[in-house]
Amino acid sequence: IGAKGDKDAEAYRCLGERPERNFVVADLKFSVEENRLSEDKKEKFWKSLSLASEEILWIAGSLHPHEVRFIASAYQQMKVKVPRLRLLIAPRWLEHLGQMESVLRDLSIPFIRKSKIGTEPPLSLEKIILLDTYGELKVLYGLAAFVFLGGSLPTEDPSWKGLSHNVAEPLIHEKPIFFGKNVCFRQSLLAPLLECWDGLQVENPESFAKNAVYLLEHPELREKLRKKCDE
Repeated sequence: IGAKGDKDAEAYRCLGERPERNFVVADLKFSVEENRLSEDKKEKFWKSLSLASEEILWIAGSLHPHEVRFIASAYQQMKVKVPRLRLLIAPRWLEHLGQMESVLRDLSIPFIRKSKIGTEPPLSLEKIILLDTYGELKVLYGLAAFVFLGGSLPTEDPSWKGLSHNVAEPLIHEKPIFFGKNVCFRQSLLAPLLECWDGLQVENPESFAKNAVYLLEHPELREKLRKKCDE
């Protein structure tokens, strides 16, 4: 049995697994080289999304249904200032796609599932892409101008307190990561980013839209954050 840490390995031993059959392989979330994209691979994945060269891709990764309205509202505000912005939403669980589509319909925001790209009429700039496959998100982060971390928005569910999801994947690609207040489990990775720029933590769609546009307008800030992610 390969475990990601000493605590997990000890738990298996407590269950009766023999020590010589139990070893630590480290946390695969932090596997760097296999996820980083060459320029050729970036071009390949960009084309797979049918994106034009001048588009700016924002990825909201591992999103939950209650977070979609927040993200969609921020998107509508950003599009006023950044008309070439494209949003890709990756749900945490594919079974939530239907709920997410219902929210987008209520807001009159057009969308397309990633698997349907190329089978429907040309992709208009207004359409949000919904990622409907598992396993691609950790690679697609390499195409994003910036990222929003799903699971980080407050919720009434007590089991979610401090949740948020995988910070390491967008960090590996050295991407600016926006997130909400629900991140106490990820403080060791997110605190250094906030020290670099506290605008990454957002409370509402308005502040998110304002800060994201500011980030896009300031290349020196993006470079500062890139270096911090690499560090």
